Amino acid sequence: MMDKHNKINYFEKMKLLISFSVSDISTAKELISSEVLSFKENSNDAENIFNEIKTNLAKDYFTPFEREDIFIISLRLRDLYSNINLLCKYSAQSEFFGFPSYIVYLAEKLSAVVNSLSDIMNKLTEYPKQDDLQSYFTQTETLISELQKIYIDCLYRTKNNEYNHILYTAGRCKDICNETVQLLQYILIKNS
Repeated sequence: MMDKHNKINYFEKMKLLISFSVSDISTAKELISSEVLSFKENSNDAENIFNEIKTNLAKDYFTPFEREDIFIISLRLRDLYSNINLLCKYSAQSEFFGFPSYIVYLAEKLSAVVNSLSDIMNKLTEYPKQDDLQSYFTQTETLISELQKIYIDCLYRTKNNEYNHILYTAGRCKDICNETVQLLQYILIKNS
């Protein structure tokens, strides 16, 4: 089922999708910690890559995994990018200058989770076995668990929904990362 000689390298394209998220989560973290005061929105490169994957899936006879699996992973990565982009917008548009330390800590931990997910996607381009990725999955799941605790703490600490958009979007990013890791583990087990 795995053919490394496709017209399009799906893993490379998915790796490119996650790289956009890594770049923007770094910007979001800087916006929240007041290291940067403005945000320039990126182009629709992530959407274009997602559309390229979608178009090629319909044409290619051989794919590294089932078409549905590649599509759903790509969709999750595109959604992650979109939500991180929203997080940047909300942070840049916030009327608050200098977010509380618990929101900054949330952004730092979310950045660590996205970078860890990026490590998994980078490793996937080498066509590893599921066992070779287990330490990456464990590390990412641990970070997601820590992020969940920080997220809940932030929800308890905020008053009058002052950071509602930022918290909701960070929570959605957390959920997408968790879903993507679970899906990747399932797909690797299914294809081993």
